[in-house]
Amino acid sequence: MRYDVCVLQVVSDGPDGFPKDEVVDIGICGIDLETMEAESIYSMFISYDESILTDEKREYLTGNGVRIDDLRKGTSIGSVCADIKRLLGGRSVASFDIRNVFYRYMVNEPWDLTKEVSVMPSICSRLPRSLNSEAPDENFAIRKAYRKLFAEDIMDVGEGIRALDHALMTSAILMELRKRERY
Repeated sequence: MRYDVCVLQVVSDGPDGFPKDEVVDIGICGIDLETMEAESIYSMFISYDESILTDEKREYLTGNGVRIDDLRKGTSIGSVCADIKRLLGGRSVASFDIRNVFYRYMVNEPWDLTKEVSVMPSICSRLPRSLNSEAPDENFAIRKAYRKLFAEDIMDVGEGIRALDHALMTSAILMELRKRERY
């Protein structure tokens, strides 16, 4: 399948972004805008030094469905960064909220996707006001918009809370907006 757009979503260990918080889970979907099909192309937990986890970060992670055991078994950040740059290099990349995903994380070290990708507008910026959410948590806003747009779970994510689940939901939203000529 060819990808006209890749959708990147993350789960972090806190709400504030770099340098205070780090990405712990990353998910990417590729979208073919001609056929209006999306597929999962990457999903990975990043290994994390458990000894630096504060109680606040532990609470944030578990509140967002991330088990500490998932992070123990994760892949090194260097390996994940290399994968991401290889997969996304030279491509158009979208996220539900570019300010959160890119400005808080992906333009900073160790990711630094600056000059590596073409960043598209935030998908949430193209949603009708009735579908947009003022929720401070991007992943909550994604799920809310997805559920309002689609009576059925067309991406089959169920109650999934991984970054890939959010990338799948965001991909469905992007394709629906594209059909409506809003994105």
